[in-house]
Amino acid sequence: MKRCTKCDLEKDISAFPKSGGKGALSNWCRACHHDRYLENKKVSEQVSSPSIDPIRELSEARVQKNVSLREISSHLGVNEITVGKWFNRKTMPRQKYVKAMYEFFCLDIPMILQAGDGGRLPLAVAECSNCKKQFPVYKAGVRFCSRACSGKDLSSRQLGYKNAMWKGGEIVTGHTGGGYIKELAPEHPNADASGYVLQHRLVMEQVIGRPLEKHERIHHKNGDRQDNRPENLELWVGTDKSKKDPHGVRIVDKVIDMLSSLQQHELLLVQKALGDKLHE
Repeated sequence: MKRCTKCDLEKDISAFPKSGGKGALSNWCRACHHDRYLENKKVSEQVSSPSIDPIRELSEARVQKNVSLREISSHLGVNEITVGKWFNRKTMPRQKYVKAMYEFFCLDIPMILQAGDGGRLPLAVAECSNCKKQFPVYKAGVRFCSRACSGKDLSSRQLGYKNAMWKGGEIVTGHTGGGYIKELAPEHPNADASGYVLQHRLVMEQVIGRPLEKHERIHHKNGDRQDNRPENLELWVGTDKSKKDPHGVRIVDKVIDMLSSLQQHELLLVQKALGDKLHE
């Protein structure tokens, strides 16, 4: 059995197509691949039929402002008869003339007529699947207005156990981070850009039943920053502009932790001795 990261359902191995040339299986099942194909095909069909009519808009502006064909031809440097054919729909003007007429009538150039960096006209104007903003589409199947929106969509689909680097929702900060454990909590108001929050703060919030304030910090009694048991954590309140609790631990806390460790060690020895006795 294998879990599809798209529909989040466990399916038989045969339901997953091969991906790449080494025989590895795709993380998406065949049904999800087919749904994405139909979605892209639908977008392509919508993109292939732009609905804007620039000549109609220019004709309405010409009537409203009472502009003659001679004035337009003089401004564009084109024969008056040619301009008349444009407005009579006998021929279509070039792109540069359409833009020039929009500027002449002080109209906003439609997005469908805005050429890209390579000089190509867009196929249509689509709605971004992430931010819902209108944007020109120069290639069929494009669903996002920018790489940022595409990255956000990809991040949302690879969040948590769906990510190939998933390690159970916990990470340990490096040397500069102090060696604390972070836990995945994307809905937390203080989560970082990756959606992680310091685990000891989450544990203390569950103990006291409310979110922690910025000036409140958590002290590890035994000095082990990865020991986030509730009994090992203590809520401290900062004063003035202090950003960290004092270095080290209390002697009494260290002694209690040592005694607790000795008791656990002795208990393990007793259990082992009893087990050996039973085997005899």
